[in-house]
Amino acid sequence: MSNTIILRNSLVPSQTPGLGSISPGEVCVNVADGLVFFKQQTRVNGNVTNETLVTLADKNDVSGSSILTKLLLVDGNGSGLDANYLGGHNAAYFNDAGNLTGTVPTNSLSGSYNITAVNATKISIPRTIAMTGDVSWISQAFDGSANVTGTSTLADSGVTAGLYTSIRVNAKGIVTEGSNIAAPESVTTTTVTTTSISLNDSTTASIQTACTDTSTQVVAMVLSSAYRTIKFLIQTSHSGAFHSTEGLVVHDGTNVSITEYGSVRTGAILATYDSDLNSGYLRILATPVNTNTTIKVIYTAIMI
Repeated sequence: MSNTIILRNSLVPSQTPGLGSISPGEVCVNVADGLVFFKQQTRVNGNVTNETLVTLADKNDVSGSSILTKLLLVDGNGSGLDANYLGGHNAAYFNDAGNLTGTVPTNSLSGSYNITAVNATKISIPRTIAMTGDVSWISQAFDGSANVTGTSTLADSGVTAGLYTSIRVNAKGIVTEGSNIAAPESVTTTTVTTTSISLNDSTTASIQTACTDTSTQVVAMVLSSAYRTIKFLIQTSHSGAFHSTEGLVVHDGTNVSITEYGSVRTGAILATYDSDLNSGYLRILATPVNTNTTIKVIYTAIMI
């Protein structure tokens, strides 16, 4: 006749025996869960140093959910099995795009990320680079994949291209004004020889005019927009007679004043002198008394 051995058991799901209620070598069964329990003891020199409840699962219970459940039961710091960590990092580590290195497939990312690229082949939105002011320049579209160039343009200074005996330069070295000593356009009976030199804010020039008749001649002229004052020394000669005078001319943009404060001659008066503003020029005028008269002028013009 056979005998039935019934182990200590429980029909309550998830119920486990306490370590204090189970004896060494005793086997307990949770019938509802299909689990078997026994007490494991560690002894040193015959003394119990540690007791652990060992659970034996059904050998056929190897489903993913079962394995995960059992992993979570022993998961935690110090367990040697950290199911919440991958490579020693938790989920928050991988949510930080700054921790991403190497090449990441674009289809593996979703959402928005702020990523600082250490190296990039090109930028996603091409840009242009421009300069404005006295020098203007606009580059081609630049995306970083290749060098770009552009042609710069120097803004016009407002001065007509040409040669000038006197110029004005701004703080950037750009010529903003230019003037020449010139004879009037309408004079056909006069030969004019001009020499000039510019020093800082003034211009000094010498002019010789040969007059074949007694019409009024322009013996010196400067830009009224550039010069305010002229100091002049005039020598007039005719048939061995000489007449010299020195004076000043000043204008305010509308009115002109002239004074002769020194005059000397070897005989009769050979010419009279005046000044005016005409077509943007401050002019010194001489009217010879005789034909075939030579007039020489040395003057210094002071800038505004």
